[in-house]
Amino acid sequence: MTKTLLALLILSAIGCKKESKTEASTTTETPIANLFPFKHNLNDFKLSKSEIPGEGDCWGETNEYTKDNVKIISETIQCSEYSQNIFHYLLNKDSLNIVHHIMYESSFDEKTSQPITIASELVYDFTMNPPILFKKTDTLSKRDIKLSKKELISEELTDTNKKYSELLSQIQISKEITSSENTEVATTFTLSQKNTIENESGAPSTEIFVTPSNSEKPIFIVKDYNLMPIDDNSRSNYNIPNSSKFAFQSWFAGGGALYYGILENKNLKIFKKFIDEGQSENSNFKLLKEIPFTETNSTIPDHYICYNGDSNKNLQIMISFQNEKALTVKYKSQKDSIKLEFENESYNNNTSAPTTISNYKEIIDNKVTGKYKLTHSGIWDYVAYTRNKDGKTFNFTINHETLTGEGYSKSPCF
Repeated sequence: MTKTLLALLILSAIGCKKESKTEASTTTETPIANLFPFKHNLNDFKLSKSEIPGEGDCWGETNEYTKDNVKIISETIQCSEYSQNIFHYLLNKDSLNIVHHIMYESSFDEKTSQPITIASELVYDFTMNPPILFKKTDTLSKRDIKLSKKELISEELTDTNKKYSELLSQIQISKEITSSENTEVATTFTLSQKNTIENESGAPSTEIFVTPSNSEKPIFIVKDYNLMPIDDNSRSNYNIPNSSKFAFQSWFAGGGALYYGILENKNLKIFKKFIDEGQSENSNFKLLKEIPFTETNSTIPDHYICYNGDSNKNLQIMISFQNEKALTVKYKSQKDSIKLEFENESYNNNTSAPTTISNYKEIIDNKVTGKYKLTHSGIWDYVAYTRNKDGKTFNFTINHETLTGEGYSKSPCF
């Protein structure tokens, strides 16, 4: 009896150990990266802000989507032709949950001398306990992270508070700063557009901007395929109000959208509805975005100078002037002009042509982010821009082909 009881106790103990190991293995889960758009459908969100920020030789596009307490921000930053950064932020009640970062850098294969792309992907997930970092780096034939066959590797995020603050500060820097001082309602505006060819689809794409009266700042409205204006007499056919200030229709591959803008209560409201070949004409428009339509009183330029980059002819800038003093600089393909603040000026009459050198500070969000040295000598004008964050200098020379009027351009270059 004693031997039998002892054998039963031993078997029972072995069975408990096996069961304990089985339970432990089922509770271990491999974390999975939550990528943009973070299990959300952006069609359910409102596009609350869209802008084209830029600094120096870098430019990009930022779109902000909101739904209830959830906010998704997508930002693309292109620096010359060499690098591109794409950030996607997921926030809930302004608390940062997830950041999805994709980075592309152009390079050359040392063996074949063919161009390649070094692609990196990072995902910071602060909703996990502890927070997790997913990452991978791969070499691709072009800028498309979907071509990578590597898996994201996960690890526990270190210096969590520091990294959280850094990532959150990136969003805060890009927030739009507005002021109600010395503003007046803009009752009139002009439309402008920029046409491009999308690389992947080959279809023509159009960006629409409005520029309030007495302002040189175009406001980005919408980007879509094959955007064409709808004339006043045809708007009623699309259930577009007669009071609309403008209307457009897009169309590509059997579908598209209708857009119109209306000025109400000092705000420019943009409405949109999707259309396709089988959709009813009675579908409703939805509010796409609402823009406070005010403008800050500013000095009106009396001329502009257009410049090409010395090392990159596609990098073009325009500087506005009044009474020979620079007011703003604007980079081609960017939405906003950048304010310039005069520092000092010097003259040299001992050269082949009298030379004037003027120095200006670059002001973005009330901070000095760089300096511009403007040189005028005879019929030639030069610009040397030095970026504060890395001390890099970019040189530009006047584009004489754009000159009109009395030696300079009387209208914006772009």
